[in-house]
Amino acid sequence: MDQDKIIPYVEPIFRFCCNRLNNRCDAEDLSGEILCHVLDGMRKYEIENLDAWIWRIAHNRYAKFIEKQNKVRVVLSEEYADLNPVYIPVSNCRLCDR
Repeated sequence: MDQDKIIPYVEPIFRFCCNRLNNRCDAEDLSGEILCHVLDGMRKYEIENLDAWIWRIAHNRYAKFIEKQNKVRVVLSEEYADLNPVYIPVSNCRLCDR
């Protein structure tokens, strides 16, 4: 399959990620991961419906991304507020101010 066929999906996939993550840096990371997965799959599989296949990948990768983020986050109740906080990075992105 011609890899140029995914070019029209680049911006919509990025918007899909931005709308769900509300963080440009995470959206860039996730959209890049989605596009890499799509390109890799185009070499491996015979795809009948490119549009449906790309959006299924986008949805699944988004769900996996959120699942991974939720494993990293730590929420402390107010009773522990006086202790020294422990910071766990949610993303390795150094380009965004958090």
